[in-house]
Amino acid sequence: MPDGKVVKNVPASNLRCSLQAIIIAVVLAFIASGEAGLAAPQAPQGQATIRAVDLGGGTYRVMASVFAEGTDGQVGTQTSSGHWIQPNDNLVALPACTESSCPWVPTGTGVEGTYGPQTTCAESDGLCWVQIVSDTTGQCTVAPVHDRGPLFVRDNWWAAQSQREYNVPKGIPAAEYARDGINFGFGPGISDVGHDIQNVYRYAAGIDLAGGTWKAIGLPISAGISRVTVTMLWQAGITHHQACGGSQSPSGLTGTVFDGGLNLRSSASLSSSVLRVMSNGAVVSVTGRSIGGFLSVTYQGSTGWASAEFIDIGGPSPRAGASASVIDGSLNLRDEASTDSGVLRVMPEGANVTQTGESFGGFLQVTYQGTTGWAFAPYLAGGGTPGSGNTATVIDGALNLRASASTNSTVLDVMPDGATVTLLGPTSNGFSQVTFQGAIGWAYSLYLSTGSSSGPTTTVADGPLNLRAGASASYDVLDVMPEGATVTLLGSQSNGYTRVSYQGTTGWAASEYLAGGSSSGNTATVIDGALNLRQGASTGYDVILVMPDGAAVTLLGSESNGYSRVSYQGTIGWAYSAYLSTGGSSGGTATVIDGALNLRASASTNASVLLVLPNGAIVSLNGQTQNGFTSVTYNGVSGWAYSIYLE
Repeated sequence: MPDGKVVKNVPASNLRCSLQAIIIAVVLAFIASGEAGLAAPQAPQGQATIRAVDLGGGTYRVMASVFAEGTDGQVGTQTSSGHWIQPNDNLVALPACTESSCPWVPTGTGVEGTYGPQTTCAESDGLCWVQIVSDTTGQCTVAPVHDRGPLFVRDNWWAAQSQREYNVPKGIPAAEYARDGINFGFGPGISDVGHDIQNVYRYAAGIDLAGGTWKAIGLPISAGISRVTVTMLWQAGITHHQACGGSQSPSGLTGTVFDGGLNLRSSASLSSSVLRVMSNGAVVSVTGRSIGGFLSVTYQGSTGWASAEFIDIGGPSPRAGASASVIDGSLNLRDEASTDSGVLRVMPEGANVTQTGESFGGFLQVTYQGTTGWAFAPYLAGGGTPGSGNTATVIDGALNLRASASTNSTVLDVMPDGATVTLLGPTSNGFSQVTFQGAIGWAYSLYLSTGSSSGPTTTVADGPLNLRAGASASYDVLDVMPEGATVTLLGSQSNGYTRVSYQGTTGWAASEYLAGGSSSGNTATVIDGALNLRQGASTGYDVILVMPDGAAVTLLGSESNGYSRVSYQGTIGWAYSAYLSTGGSSGGTATVIDGALNLRASASTNASVLLVLPNGAIVSLNGQTQNGFTSVTYNGVSGWAYSIYLE
């Protein structure tokens, strides 16, 4: 290529790609300063010329950028796949078509296609998935490919050179060559959608990460760009359930061993050799195969067969005449209780079936439209039970779907804010078992909203109190709740109001007039001398009484203007929070675990996010806990972090 021009096979069309608000802001700042040729975010000193690396096995080291982080106008728009972008969404954009980002392009289309080459890569859920590991934090996540971008739209840089749109080696994004002034037919240093890579977008990203995905690997939004290690899972030969160190099978199912230790055998037979003994309560990954009363499972890296009779994999209990419904997609009705048996019919999602009362090997015998056969139990929900297909919504940002009810278990998927999940009924350790896009796992219940009246209760502390139609005094009064009335908390807070249910009516009540939980609420101790108990949250309010140093008070859950609402010897009022100690280890430190964590302005999931604490961050404890949150300070910023993710 003596003339510096790379020969390409077909002209590229000028199509939409994702741009980052942070990057654009920096670009504009440079333009305003008159620094011609530097009007772009530059890589950190010494990294501007770092090249992408093909690490083999479908894994590559490239530069990444962030989009749809909340300020660039991308949230609420559609990707090339038709996916509507949500706040803190989990998805990536690659600079060429894939099966899931360009579903309208015929499978197998090459460089001759109107939209360029399409990569065949979809898993059983119809999506192409990648694993991303931050080179900065070491954190890992998986995300589906829903869009094209950020800088090119026809550059399948992960393909062999002979199959690439642009005639350069596999594993090196065309953007890196454009940064050096190479001409791909659009002018020196210009991309196939007209971006000036050589002079503006010199970071030359090969992948674009949505805001939720970016946060999931522990990166601050303010970074804008960062180096990552990306694995194209279709090239690695694994599913997204198996990525990031997981051992999940494509079924996404988990089960729990009960009634003592259980043998994991080499085949589906009692006469086969025992590979190991699984302890009572052990969580196993279910591959989805069932033969002769045995389930194929994976336990601590070993895959074998175990008696289905002693593994709880969910689904309704067998009851003759009981109804059930198909959940999580279509379900085979088989002629025997085995995945190797013939399929009598395929039952669509939502189909109603009637149980015969028989069960075997993880299957239930059911009748569907006159045909009796066997259906795999985890994909059935019993009518009228908690697992009857009731749904919940992910709230307050992306949420991990885990293999078991523990923050230490494998992350199967990252569910975006607003995602709808199906509740399967079981709850454990603060988690709920749910199904999301074909994967069954556990999600932390606090960040699931059902809109129902199930939840913790509190009482009206200073009534009577209006129950309003909305979170404002301007909304209609639905009911008047007397002092002492018990209400159910529904998990939402807004504008100083809490969403509650009272005697079957759902509405909003002013938070400051609700007690902070049951009658045995959290307590605090007056420190550093006597403390005034005032009528309101300000020094301008009258002093009701003076509480002596060391006095014990009950926290009622409300905070305002630096004051806490408390009860002392039967008197309710407001005390300055700085002089109340909840018994926490003030002056000590804690470590953020299990990924990035929001630092909020107050002890509520609806409070504004001050900043995002990276995984492993060391925070200072301020000695207060409230509503499941701990008051901490990080890099000079004080706020509230959810306690379960502090260690």
